[in-house]
Amino acid sequence: MVAGPREKNASRQAQDGLDLIEGEAHFSGPKTLEVALTGGGTRQISAPVIVIDAGTRPKPLAITGLATSACSIQRRSWSWTSSPST
Repeated sequence: MVAGPREKNASRQAQDGLDLIEGEAHFSGPKTLEVALTGGGTRQISAPVIVIDAGTRPKPLAITGLATSACSIQRRSWSWTSSPST
């Protein structure tokens, strides 16, 4: 279900001169990432600006009492009209 739109998006990105790199990454130096590629191997990437798309939703945390606390996830924070109370 997700593969079709993902492939279409990757194709469009390639036409725009963008690379879609799938894997797990960590900063290995200033403005430099090392990526363990999903298909195997690694890749070093350096750029003045690095954009990391980590997904669409944060993983819910299994912490007792969190649901009733002032803690909020980013998805909900976009609808805030004032700062949360502390």
